[in-house]
Amino acid sequence: MAEEESGMCPNCGTRAKPGEVICSHCGTNMETGEHWEARVKRAKGSKTHDESFARGVMFLPVLAFAALVFMGFMYQRSAETALSENSSEVQTYVKKMEKADRLAAFGQEQEAKKLLEDLAETLKEEASSIDVGKAYSPGDEKEEGEREKMARRKSLLVNLQKKAEHKLDHF
Repeated sequence: MAEEESGMCPNCGTRAKPGEVICSHCGTNMETGEHWEARVKRAKGSKTHDESFARGVMFLPVLAFAALVFMGFMYQRSAETALSENSSEVQTYVKKMEKADRLAAFGQEQEAKKLLEDLAETLKEEASSIDVGKAYSPGDEKEEGEREKMARRKSLLVNLQKKAEHKLDHF
């Protein structure tokens, strides 16, 4: 107590200026003897580093959602590209699907169902007739480009088939 009255820090012994409450050397409160780390802990209360971990864990769903949105965007973009590259070839199928939608909207569900069944079967047959794995000369860029084009067309036909089957499931 005598040290505190003489202006000395009870923690480090540094001489303090008159009226100084906090030691400029170690941060100890010279009136209470409480060190700065204890004051910080008390100010934080029950907050610990576990809360920063919890915030990080809470950030994961947001990050996952953002990744899903990005992947959906990229899938949509690739689908639009495939459609635009093959638009003249698949236009007939798309028009038939639109016709089925109109028929269903006007209560002609049996006709729409029949049209979708036929369309799904036609798409399945055409997609299976495309042989993407055919032999080609390695290094021949023209053949590789043609193979990629055939693979995109087959993928597009399969996707249209799945869409027609999905519409059928909702009748």
